[in-house]
Amino acid sequence: MNRQPERYYIWLTSHIIDPDDPRHYSKLLEALYRRMFYWVIPTDSARTVDGIELRNKYLNECDEDGKNDAYNSFFGMPCSVLEMMVALAMRCESDVLHDDPEKDYTVFLFWSMIASLGLIDYADDNFPNEYYDYDNLDEIIDRFLDRNYDEDGTGGLFTVDYQYRNGKDMTTVDIWYQMMYFLREVREEA
Repeated sequence: MNRQPERYYIWLTSHIIDPDDPRHYSKLLEALYRRMFYWVIPTDSARTVDGIELRNKYLNECDEDGKNDAYNSFFGMPCSVLEMMVALAMRCESDVLHDDPEKDYTVFLFWSMIASLGLIDYADDNFPNEYYDYDNLDEIIDRFLDRNYDEDGTGGLFTVDYQYRNGKDMTTVDIWYQMMYFLREVREEA
C-alpha cells in the first residue's frame, strides 16, 4: 500500500480492533480490504455509499498536508468488503445503538459479522495454512457476496434464529434488515 491508503487502512482498522482479544487478524483484514464489495439486492447499494463515506470521515480527520494526496488515492476506488463492514458497524452504533454513551458496540458488531461469515479462525497464527488459505477465504467471501449462504444467515454477515427473523430467508433480506433481526435476537436473549 502506498502512504495515504496505508494511513487510511490503519485508521479504518483502529475502529474494530478488539483490545481484549490476544489474536491478531492483520492478514484477514488486509484480504477483506483488497476485495471489492458488490451487491445482489439493490438496497444493499446503500452499504457501498456508507463504506465510501468513511473515506470522507477519514479525510476530515486527516492532517491538512495529506488531504489532497489522500483524496487522489481514493478517487474512483470501489468500496471494499472491509469498508462496508466497518461502516455498517459504525452506522449501527451511531444510528441504532447510541442509547448508552458509555458503550460502543462497533467492535462487537464487526466481530459478530466475522464469526457469522466463518472467518473467526482466520487469525494470523492460523492463516494461511493447509486449512485456512487464501483460496478458501475467497470462496467464503464469494459465498457471502453472491448470497449463497444458509437461510439462517450462516455464512453471511448475520446468523439469526428462525423466530427473530420471522421465518424469512436471510439470503433475500437486505443487509440492514439482517442486522436489525440480529440485534433483535441479541437484545431479547440478553
